[in-house]
Amino acid sequence: MKAGKDDNNLIDNIGNRKTLLGIVVGMLYLIFTIIGAVFIKDTFLEYMYYTSQIVTGLFVTTGVIIALIQYISNNHEIEREHERTSIIEAANIADVYCDTIIVLSNILSKLYMNNDGLKEILTSIEKSDLKLFNKDELQSIFNKDIIPDWVSFLTAQFVKDNNIVCGNTKDVEKAKSSIMGTVMMLSNKLESLCIKLNTGIADKDTVYQSLHRDFFDSIQMIYPFLVFNNTNEFDRYYSNVSKLYIEWKEKHTEAQKREAKLNNIYQMNIQNEIIKNREIKK
Repeated sequence: MKAGKDDNNLIDNIGNRKTLLGIVVGMLYLIFTIIGAVFIKDTFLEYMYYTSQIVTGLFVTTGVIIALIQYISNNHEIEREHERTSIIEAANIADVYCDTIIVLSNILSKLYMNNDGLKEILTSIEKSDLKLFNKDELQSIFNKDIIPDWVSFLTAQFVKDNNIVCGNTKDVEKAKSSIMGTVMMLSNKLESLCIKLNTGIADKDTVYQSLHRDFFDSIQMIYPFLVFNNTNEFDRYYSNVSKLYIEWKEKHTEAQKREAKLNNIYQMNIQNEIIKNREIKK
Protein backbone atom coordinates (compact mmCIF):
# COMPACT_ATOMS: atom_id res chain seq x y z
CA MET A 1 0.00 0.00 0.00
CA LYS A 2 2.90 2.35 0.69
CA ALA A 3 4.11 2.13 -2.89
CA GLY A 4 0.60 2.97 -4.12
CA LYS A 5 0.44 6.09 -1.90
CA ASP A 6 3.86 7.24 -3.16
CA ASP A 7 2.66 6.90 -6.76
CA ASN A 8 -0.49 8.91 -5.98
CA ASN A 9 1.56 11.65 -4.26
CA LEU A 10 3.80 11.83 -7.30
CA ILE A 11 0.79 12.24 -9.60
CA ASP A 12 -0.75 14.91 -7.33
CA ASN A 13 2.52 16.88 -7.30
CA ILE A 14 2.82 16.70 -11.06
CA GLY A 15 -0.80 17.77 -11.46
CA ASN A 16 -0.34 20.78 -9.16
CA ARG A 17 2.80 21.86 -10.98
CA LYS A 18 1.07 21.49 -14.31
CA THR A 19 -1.80 23.72 -13.15
CA LEU A 20 0.56 26.40 -11.82
CA LEU A 21 2.68 26.28 -14.98
CA GLY A 22 -0.43 26.61 -17.12
CA ILE A 23 -1.59 29.68 -15.24
CA VAL A 24 1.82 31.39 -15.50
CA VAL A 25 2.30 30.56 -19.18
CA GLY A 26 -1.26 31.61 -19.98
CA MET A 27 -0.86 34.99 -18.26
CA LEU A 28 2.46 35.66 -19.99
CA TYR A 29 0.99 34.65 -23.31
CA LEU A 30 -1.96 37.01 -22.80
CA ILE A 31 0.27 39.92 -21.77
CA PHE A 32 2.65 39.53 -24.70
CA THR A 33 -0.23 39.15 -27.11
CA ILE A 34 -1.79 42.43 -25.95
CA ILE A 35 1.58 44.21 -26.16
CA GLY A 36 2.17 42.80 -29.60
CA ALA A 37 -1.26 43.78 -30.82
CA VAL A 38 -0.84 47.40 -29.62
CA PHE A 39 2.81 48.19 -30.39
CA ILE A 40 4.50 45.65 -32.64
CA LYS A 41 1.53 44.31 -34.63
CA ASP A 42 2.07 41.75 -37.42
CA THR A 43 5.64 40.53 -36.83
CA PHE A 44 5.19 39.95 -33.15
CA LEU A 45 1.75 38.47 -33.60
CA GLU A 46 3.19 35.97 -36.06
CA TYR A 47 5.90 35.11 -33.53
CA MET A 48 3.32 34.66 -30.80
CA TYR A 49 1.26 32.41 -33.07
CA TYR A 50 4.15 29.97 -33.51
CA THR A 51 4.99 30.24 -29.84
CA SER A 52 1.42 29.33 -28.93
CA GLN A 53 1.66 26.23 -31.14
CA ILE A 54 4.81 25.13 -29.32
CA VAL A 55 3.23 25.77 -25.92
CA THR A 56 0.13 23.83 -26.95
CA GLY A 57 2.33 20.93 -28.07
CA LEU A 58 4.16 20.96 -24.75
CA PHE A 59 0.88 20.85 -22.84
CA VAL A 60 -0.38 17.95 -24.93
CA THR A 61 2.89 16.05 -24.45
CA THR A 62 2.82 16.73 -20.70
CA GLY A 63 -0.75 15.49 -20.50
CA VAL A 64 0.16 12.28 -22.32
CA ILE A 65 3.12 11.67 -20.00
CA ILE A 66 1.00 12.24 -16.89
CA ALA A 67 -1.71 9.94 -18.24
CA LEU A 68 0.93 7.27 -18.92
CA ILE A 69 2.33 7.58 -15.38
CA GLN A 70 -1.16 7.28 -13.92
CA TYR A 71 -1.91 4.26 -16.13
CA ILE A 72 1.26 2.49 -14.99
CA SER A 73 0.54 3.36 -11.36
CA ASN A 74 -3.01 2.03 -11.61
CA ASN A 75 -1.79 -1.19 -13.24
CA HIS A 76 0.72 -1.74 -10.44
CA GLU A 77 -2.01 -1.22 -7.86
CA ILE A 78 -4.35 -3.62 -9.68
CA GLU A 79 -1.59 -6.25 -9.82
CA ARG A 80 -0.83 -5.84 -6.13
CA GLU A 81 -4.51 -6.09 -5.24
CA HIS A 82 -4.92 -9.22 -7.39
CA GLU A 83 -1.90 -10.78 -5.73
CA ARG A 84 -3.29 -10.07 -2.26
CA THR A 85 -6.73 -11.38 -3.23
CA SER A 86 -5.34 -14.56 -4.82
CA ILE A 87 -3.31 -15.37 -1.70
CA ILE A 88 -6.38 -14.82 0.51
CA GLU A 89 -8.39 -17.09 -1.79
CA ALA A 90 -5.61 -19.69 -1.60
CA ALA A 91 -5.93 -19.63 2.20
CA ASN A 92 -9.69 -20.08 1.85
CA ILE A 93 -9.09 -23.09 -0.40
CA ALA A 94 -6.79 -24.59 2.22
CA ASP A 95 -9.56 -24.18 4.82
CA VAL A 96 -12.15 -25.85 2.59
CA TYR A 97 -9.67 -28.60 1.79
CA CYS A 98 -9.09 -29.36 5.45
CA ASP A 99 -12.73 -29.06 6.48
CA THR A 100 -14.31 -30.98 3.61
CA ILE A 101 -12.04 -32.66 1.08
CA ILE A 102 -9.67 -34.34 3.53
CA VAL A 103 -12.68 -35.62 5.49
CA LEU A 104 -14.18 -37.18 2.35
CA SER A 105 -10.79 -38.52 1.24
CA ASN A 106 -10.23 -40.17 4.63
CA ILE A 107 -13.51 -42.06 4.27
CA LEU A 108 -12.27 -43.56 1.00
CA SER A 109 -8.73 -44.04 2.28
CA LYS A 110 -9.96 -46.33 5.08
CA LEU A 111 -11.80 -48.47 2.54
CA TYR A 112 -8.70 -48.72 0.36
CA MET A 113 -6.47 -49.67 3.29
CA ASN A 114 -8.74 -52.53 4.35
CA ASN A 115 -9.49 -54.03 0.93
CA ASP A 116 -6.91 -55.95 -1.10
CA GLY A 117 -8.82 -55.44 -4.33
CA LEU A 118 -8.86 -51.67 -3.86
CA LYS A 119 -5.18 -51.68 -2.88
CA GLU A 120 -4.30 -53.46 -6.11
CA ILE A 121 -6.31 -50.97 -8.19
CA LEU A 122 -4.73 -48.00 -6.40
CA THR A 123 -1.21 -49.39 -6.85
CA SER A 124 -1.75 -49.73 -10.60
CA ILE A 125 -3.06 -46.16 -10.82
CA GLU A 126 -0.18 -44.75 -8.75
CA LYS A 127 2.37 -46.41 -11.06
CA SER A 128 0.71 -45.02 -14.19
CA ASP A 129 1.56 -41.71 -15.84
CA LEU A 130 -1.96 -40.28 -15.98
CA LYS A 131 -2.25 -37.90 -18.91
CA LEU A 132 -5.47 -38.42 -20.86
CA PHE A 133 -7.99 -38.91 -18.07
CA ASN A 134 -10.39 -40.81 -20.31
CA LYS A 135 -11.93 -44.26 -20.50
CA ASP A 136 -9.32 -45.53 -22.99
CA GLU A 137 -6.50 -44.68 -20.59
CA LEU A 138 -8.31 -46.47 -17.76
CA GLN A 139 -8.79 -49.49 -20.01
CA SER A 140 -5.10 -49.52 -20.97
CA ILE A 141 -4.00 -49.55 -17.32
CA PHE A 142 -6.05 -52.64 -16.37
CA ASN A 143 -6.60 -54.28 -19.78
CA LYS A 144 -10.31 -54.49 -18.94
CA ASP A 145 -13.26 -52.46 -17.71
CA ILE A 146 -12.31 -52.07 -14.05
CA ILE A 147 -15.31 -49.94 -13.06
CA PRO A 148 -17.62 -52.83 -11.97
CA ASP A 149 -14.86 -54.33 -9.81
CA TRP A 150 -13.98 -50.95 -8.33
CA VAL A 151 -17.58 -50.17 -7.37
CA SER A 152 -18.02 -53.70 -6.03
CA PHE A 153 -14.90 -53.48 -3.84
CA LEU A 154 -15.89 -50.08 -2.46
CA THR A 155 -19.42 -51.24 -1.68
CA ALA A 156 -18.33 -54.54 -0.11
CA GLN A 157 -15.81 -52.85 2.17
CA PHE A 158 -18.27 -50.13 3.13
CA VAL A 159 -20.87 -52.80 3.98
CA LYS A 160 -18.31 -54.70 6.06
CA ASP A 161 -17.02 -51.65 7.94
CA ASN A 162 -20.55 -50.53 8.80
CA ASN A 163 -21.80 -54.00 9.84
CA ILE A 164 -24.48 -54.09 7.15
CA VAL A 165 -26.04 -57.51 6.52
CA CYS A 166 -24.91 -58.61 3.05
CA GLY A 167 -28.12 -60.56 2.46
CA ASN A 168 -30.23 -57.45 2.83
CA THR A 169 -30.31 -56.20 -0.77
CA LYS A 170 -32.02 -52.95 0.14
CA ASP A 171 -29.39 -52.02 2.73
CA VAL A 172 -26.56 -53.00 0.38
CA GLU A 173 -27.98 -50.77 -2.35
CA LYS A 174 -28.21 -47.93 0.15
CA ALA A 175 -24.59 -48.55 1.09
CA LYS A 176 -23.56 -48.48 -2.57
CA SER A 177 -25.48 -45.25 -3.12
CA SER A 178 -23.91 -43.74 0.01
CA ILE A 179 -20.30 -44.51 -0.89
CA MET A 180 -20.73 -43.44 -4.52
CA GLY A 181 -22.34 -40.25 -3.23
CA THR A 182 -19.18 -39.63 -1.23
CA VAL A 183 -17.06 -40.19 -4.35
CA MET A 184 -19.22 -37.79 -6.37
CA MET A 185 -19.19 -35.13 -3.65
CA LEU A 186 -15.40 -35.34 -3.40
CA SER A 187 -15.06 -35.08 -7.19
CA ASN A 188 -17.33 -32.04 -7.36
CA LYS A 189 -15.55 -30.27 -4.49
CA LEU A 190 -12.18 -30.84 -6.15
CA GLU A 191 -13.44 -29.60 -9.51
CA SER A 192 -14.75 -26.41 -7.89
CA LEU A 193 -11.41 -25.69 -6.21
CA CYS A 194 -9.46 -26.51 -9.37
CA ILE A 195 -11.50 -23.98 -11.35
CA LYS A 196 -10.35 -21.24 -8.95
CA LEU A 197 -6.74 -22.38 -9.23
CA ASN A 198 -6.70 -22.82 -13.00
CA THR A 199 -8.28 -19.42 -13.62
CA GLY A 200 -5.90 -17.56 -11.29
CA ILE A 201 -8.54 -16.59 -8.73
CA ALA A 202 -6.39 -18.36 -6.13
CA ASP A 203 -2.60 -18.55 -6.11
CA LYS A 204 -1.49 -21.98 -7.37
CA ASP A 205 1.99 -21.89 -5.88
CA THR A 206 0.69 -21.17 -2.39
CA VAL A 207 -1.76 -24.08 -2.51
CA TYR A 208 0.72 -26.43 -4.20
CA GLN A 209 3.28 -26.22 -1.43
CA SER A 210 0.76 -27.23 1.22
CA LEU A 211 -1.63 -29.62 -0.49
CA HIS A 212 -0.14 -31.26 -3.59
CA ARG A 213 0.52 -34.64 -1.93
CA ASP A 214 -3.00 -34.90 -0.52
CA PHE A 215 -4.35 -33.73 -3.87
CA PHE A 216 -2.51 -36.53 -5.71
CA ASP A 217 -3.80 -39.14 -3.24
CA SER A 218 -7.41 -37.96 -3.58
CA ILE A 219 -7.35 -37.93 -7.37
CA GLN A 220 -5.81 -41.39 -7.60
CA MET A 221 -8.50 -42.86 -5.33
CA ILE A 222 -11.36 -41.46 -7.42
CA TYR A 223 -9.63 -41.71 -10.82
CA PRO A 224 -11.99 -44.45 -12.15
CA PHE A 225 -15.02 -42.29 -11.38
CA LEU A 226 -13.43 -39.15 -12.89
CA VAL A 227 -12.75 -40.74 -16.26
CA PHE A 228 -15.26 -43.50 -16.98
CA ASN A 229 -17.64 -41.12 -18.81
CA ASN A 230 -14.88 -39.34 -20.75
CA THR A 231 -14.99 -40.93 -24.19
CA ASN A 232 -13.96 -37.89 -26.28
CA GLU A 233 -12.24 -34.52 -25.98
CA PHE A 234 -15.39 -32.46 -26.46
CA ASP A 235 -17.61 -33.50 -23.57
CA ARG A 236 -15.21 -34.03 -20.70
CA TYR A 237 -16.13 -34.34 -17.05
CA TYR A 238 -13.88 -32.90 -14.32
CA SER A 239 -11.54 -31.32 -16.88
CA ASN A 240 -10.16 -28.80 -14.37
CA VAL A 241 -9.20 -31.60 -11.99
CA SER A 242 -7.31 -33.47 -14.70
CA LYS A 243 -5.61 -30.30 -15.95
CA LEU A 244 -4.30 -29.35 -12.51
CA TYR A 245 -3.28 -32.92 -11.68
CA ILE A 246 -1.17 -33.19 -14.85
CA GLU A 247 0.39 -29.75 -14.28
CA TRP A 248 1.27 -30.42 -10.63
CA LYS A 249 2.56 -33.93 -11.38
CA GLU A 250 4.96 -32.49 -13.96
CA LYS A 251 6.03 -29.81 -11.48
CA HIS A 252 6.58 -32.45 -8.80
CA THR A 253 8.60 -34.64 -11.17
CA GLU A 254 10.83 -31.71 -12.16
CA ALA A 255 11.38 -30.87 -8.48
CA GLN A 256 12.40 -34.48 -7.80
CA LYS A 257 14.88 -34.38 -10.70
CA ARG A 258 16.43 -31.15 -9.42
CA GLU A 259 16.69 -32.56 -5.92
CA ALA A 260 18.31 -35.76 -7.21
CA LYS A 261 20.80 -33.71 -9.22
CA LEU A 262 21.71 -31.57 -6.20
CA ASN A 263 22.12 -34.70 -4.05
CA ASN A 264 24.47 -36.22 -6.63
CA ILE A 265 26.55 -33.05 -6.68
CA TYR A 266 26.61 -33.03 -2.88
CA GLN A 267 27.73 -36.66 -2.72
CA MET A 268 30.45 -36.04 -5.33
CA ASN A 269 31.76 -33.08 -3.34
CA ILE A 270 31.90 -35.24 -0.19
CA GLN A 271 33.82 -37.95 -2.04
CA ASN A 272 36.24 -35.40 -3.48
CA GLU A 273 36.85 -33.99 -0.01
CA ILE A 274 37.53 -37.48 1.36
CA ILE A 275 40.02 -38.21 -1.44
CA LYS A 276 41.67 -34.82 -0.95
CA ASN A 277 42.07 -35.37 2.82
CA ARG A 278 43.60 -38.80 2.23
CA GLU A 279 46.15 -37.38 -0.16
CA ILE A 280 47.06 -34.66 2.33
CA LYS A 281 47.65 -37.24 5.07
CA LYS A 282 49.97 -39.18 2.79
